[in-house]
Amino acid sequence: MRERVSGLLEDANLDSPPNISTFHSFLRAMLRRDGDPLARIRPGFTRRFSIYDDEDPARHRQGTYAGLGWTKKTSCSTARALSRISHAEPEETPKDF
Repeated sequence: MRERVSGLLEDANLDSPPNISTFHSFLRAMLRRDGDPLARIRPGFTRRFSIYDDEDPARHRQGTYAGLGWTKKTSCSTARALSRISHAEPEETPKDF
């Protein structure tokens, strides 16, 4: 992307190169830099937030299972756990979940 934009702007007289990023990385940088006012409408928000990747749910699930003393035989996959959570009826979902 940077190469394409640089090629399009090669004849432009710029003081500095353009800022090139994906939509998500731009918003992440903006929230880290200017996100403090968001805490007024989103209690608990901090600029030191974490963005989870696809592997994070599995790591958290494994840590939870280990904390419960569950083994591989008594635990289930991330996909199955997430499916069970998303299909649970409201009265089946623990209040502190």
